[in-house]
Amino acid sequence: MVYVRDLIGHSFSTWGQAIKRERCQIGYTDFLRQGHYDFLDNLLTWINLSKVLRFELKIYNYSNYKKDLHVHFLEDVLRINPKKAFIASCKKERKKQIVNRSMSNSEYELLRLCNKFSSKIDVPKLADNLCHEISEVNTSYGLTLDKEMYEQIVFMFSEKIAKVNQFLCEKESIKIESIALFGKKQKNKKEFFCFNEKYEIDNLQDVALRIEKNEALISDDSYFLMYLAYRFRPKGPFINKKLRNYQRILSEKKMKH
Repeated sequence: MVYVRDLIGHSFSTWGQAIKRERCQIGYTDFLRQGHYDFLDNLLTWINLSKVLRFELKIYNYSNYKKDLHVHFLEDVLRINPKKAFIASCKKERKKQIVNRSMSNSEYELLRLCNKFSSKIDVPKLADNLCHEISEVNTSYGLTLDKEMYEQIVFMFSEKIAKVNQFLCEKESIKIESIALFGKKQKNKKEFFCFNEKYEIDNLQDVALRIEKNEALISDDSYFLMYLAYRFRPKGPFINKKLRNYQRILSEKKMKH
């Protein structure tokens, strides 16, 4: 039994897992171009094996069942009819604890830069802390693709998807999402900051390199890191207090020079 997902959402998630757990240093589009997304190849292998060895292979599109995945697995796969009380308790428990959540493109970019510029940062732990400590992130403001890159993705994977879909019914088929889902989006919810300015990229690189070389961090580093924390939590009283303190120290430092 296999749960599949639509192409771009799943390949983006696969790249994200490589960033979080395998210290991947390349961007999403390079990840695809270099052939690291091999899920469809593996799935086709299993489909061919099921035909040769004559065993039943059930494939479901995760998008159809993600809201109540445990119920679908029990009822349709294991043929167990869960009691309503059990379903209610699962939903209640799921609300209490954040086991995992999707990450935004900018969060992945932060982790990717840590992988690239410092071998001493525990990226898996940092990723887990982001998911558990900062839960209210608008991850819909994430991956953006221009028309050229979108068409390249379609060209790279449409033939393989067509082969897989020959084995699936329409409901469970793998789809290539519309480009409209990956255009520039309006910032209308709480979002994670985006590393889109040269100042932020360069400073993060310098701080990471000083950490890697066991060099002493300077006051400018403290200000920059607290500034990033401020972007996470702009109303945090402690963060605002420390940020003002660092600003004062830096101002006094400049006056002396």
